[in-house]
Amino acid sequence: MAQGIVERLGDRAKVYIGAGLVGLAVLAMLLFSLFRPAQIVTTESVRNLIFSGVENASEFVAATTDGYATVKVEEVAKKLGIPIGKTSLIYEGVGTVQAGFNLKDLVVSDLDFKNRVIKAELPAPRILNINLDIARSSKIDDYRSWFGPAATAELYEEAQHEALAIIREKACSGNLFKAANSSAKEQLRTILNKAGFNTVTVEVESGNCAA
Repeated sequence: MAQGIVERLGDRAKVYIGAGLVGLAVLAMLLFSLFRPAQIVTTESVRNLIFSGVENASEFVAATTDGYATVKVEEVAKKLGIPIGKTSLIYEGVGTVQAGFNLKDLVVSDLDFKNRVIKAELPAPRILNINLDIARSSKIDDYRSWFGPAATAELYEEAQHEALAIIREKACSGNLFKAANSSAKEQLRTILNKAGFNTVTVEVESGNCAA
């Protein structure tokens, strides 16, 4: 019987120790949750936190889209200043446009540690990169009249330049900037939520090609 009492006491001790360890773990998690935001003591520390959460703060890519443009360019051949023929090239350009932000222009305000509230103001999104995919772009047709020469490399370069300009214009007038704002807001909220802020407001500005 004495052995049974000892075994029961040992079991109870294990239960108490196990419960105590669980309690300490919960308390540690609670303290970490309560005091973690207080480590972020300035708006500059918040900015640094955001910078560390993205790959490139100065050129933070938030949205990417493909663009297409079909252009027609012409070259007139001359002899002694007199037109003797014309070459026409129809070209389809396929490109990629990236929009994003310089997060170093980010403004952090309404920083309330006690209530875990913060507001961030994003700068206007802008075009960061635009590239023509030569492998996906192609000549649709070319033709010559009279003594027009074959399409030259310069004529192809002109077609590619015009295609890129149209692709850029379409991206600017489309939903690319809206998508960039939406993506950036979501990523900033995620970073700041993980830092312990419960109420995160992210304000955005409209983008334009001049930005």
